[in-house]
Amino acid sequence: MYSSVCLLFIVTLGYVASKAVVEENDQIFSAKLHVFRPWKNCELYKQMNYTHHLCETELSDPFSVVLKNHDDFIYMMSVEIGIDKLEFWVAVDTGSNDFWVFGESCDSKKNKNCEGHNKFVPEKKKIIDNEFSVVYESNRVTGLTIRDTIHLTPQIVVHAQIFGAVDYIKQKVPYDGILGLDMRKVGRNKDEFPVFINAFQQKQIKKPIFGIFVQAEGRVGEITFGGINKLLLKEKTGISAKIVGKGTMTIGMQKMDLGGVEVCKEGDASCHALIDTGCSLIYGPEAVVAKFNKDHLATTEKGLHYRVICKDIPNFPDIVITIDNKPLTLESKYYTYSDTDSEGVAICYSGIREGSSVVWQFGDSLLAKYYTEFNLGDELITFYQKSNVRP
Repeated sequence: MYSSVCLLFIVTLGYVASKAVVEENDQIFSAKLHVFRPWKNCELYKQMNYTHHLCETELSDPFSVVLKNHDDFIYMMSVEIGIDKLEFWVAVDTGSNDFWVFGESCDSKKNKNCEGHNKFVPEKKKIIDNEFSVVYESNRVTGLTIRDTIHLTPQIVVHAQIFGAVDYIKQKVPYDGILGLDMRKVGRNKDEFPVFINAFQQKQIKKPIFGIFVQAEGRVGEITFGGINKLLLKEKTGISAKIVGKGTMTIGMQKMDLGGVEVCKEGDASCHALIDTGCSLIYGPEAVVAKFNKDHLATTEKGLHYRVICKDIPNFPDIVITIDNKPLTLESKYYTYSDTDSEGVAICYSGIREGSSVVWQFGDSLLAKYYTEFNLGDELITFYQKSNVRP
């Protein structure tokens, strides 16, 4: 389960991306600005001289939701669960299918990783079993299996959804849970639909489509359910790729160039890519990644710490993915990131890492440049140039 490895692993590395967090974000979210259309906090935006396109345009369907940006590594949305509509900030993850949140039995006294999270209190009649379990490469969660109502937005209410109420987590995370958005079935017998598919099956949205818009430097993003937000597109036509994974958001590439060197071609097992909002970096075959970092980025460390010289970043080569005979180009500013040392001096890193598979994995570094549409009906992922409109 690729993306959840990223979600649950990245926060343990001990460094984060550039923290040029827009001050307004903290004020907005402390004011609980997680509402949906109609936009209820436009007056707050005006008072702060902070503009948002949703304040200018009213759309009834599809429905858009603010994505809270956590250090440019994780993007979270607010959902509400159960009859009491308790709020949870969940990481949006196209690389997994499971939905889980922290449960009341996650005891902070016994497990410090349970601290600081909203916790779901299930009704006894809605508990299915105590066998919910997801094992990741670097983390693990266990707990109760629940069936209850999920409010993705006030308008999108998913009934009788199966999910986990976690009572144990191996490593600490900054979110209250994970919203898996791929197409694989869930549950102990893998015979239940995940949340988004159920929303469509229950006619809560008109189309099995969602669009994702993310930004760096701490700025908020957006996820749209039931379609895409065309206001955020520079051009109406994007570059589309067929989903080839069995329920996963994996696409085929015609070829991929790293620093002008073709590293895969159509038909190769390695010429596939998982498009994964739950991961901020890029992962690829070990030998290819190691060579690229060494030959082109002049890295000074290996493994998890591919350190680069900050001032050289503008001169690093592009990554070019060819899909449908059209290029998707990713400049170096999208696949590098920075931190500061104890003296406040900038430290820069390559965001291209060795993965555990021959399949490439593109996280939010790709989505930071392209607005991305996930069309589960036609099994297509489409990448659009972004407009100059910014929330």
